[in-house]
Amino acid sequence: MKNEYNEMMTEHVEITQENNINLEVIDPMTLLQVQIIDLQNSLDRLNLKYNILYGHVFNALPNETLIEFFRSINDYNQYFELLPIAAKRFLVVLTVKDTAGDNMPPNVLKAILDAGFSNFRIDLWRTYVGAIIKGHVLSDTFAEFEEPCSYSYATLDNDFTILAESKAWRRGNNGNILINGKNVAVNLRGVNIVIYDQLDKTIIDSIAFDSHDKGHFTFKRAKL
Repeated sequence: MKNEYNEMMTEHVEITQENNINLEVIDPMTLLQVQIIDLQNSLDRLNLKYNILYGHVFNALPNETLIEFFRSINDYNQYFELLPIAAKRFLVVLTVKDTAGDNMPPNVLKAILDAGFSNFRIDLWRTYVGAIIKGHVLSDTFAEFEEPCSYSYATLDNDFTILAESKAWRRGNNGNILINGKNVAVNLRGVNIVIYDQLDKTIIDSIAFDSHDKGHFTFKRAKL
């Protein structure tokens, strides 16, 4: 405990020095601000260590366990928290059907962006198709007002193919995700996501999240 205390005090002094704060003439309000900075920095480091550890544990689990785990999650907050980690191990395809959901909670939007879908937007009737495999971006396409967009991929021998489509209500209204010719998307209004392991040729999960109606969000899973 003594060593931990000494480390905390050293860190506190470093922070006050970085911010050019003279502790001898500090007023109570400024001291409180310094303590808040200390706490926030500690929390940031804790979150970083947690995410690194979480990622290592996640990557060590077999697919059978992850399939059961993902398909047991019915809380969209927990699900999207895992999305950036999933995108580093699997193929993750995301499409928008009709509209992404202009009432999308900030934490969900942040998780989508953190996963690597950096051009994703929640603007009304804007289409989007994204595909990421093991952290590598294959598609990150945000279209103009109501314009449909799509992404297709195929190996040289056609052993593995992807076709993802995003269309607004008046331009086709779908969010199809076809893996090897089979539509595995829930294909409901909002964000449709498929997590797929290309090596095992296994669908880990397929969900849809609709946040168009304020205060009434829908989280649904495909029958796999």
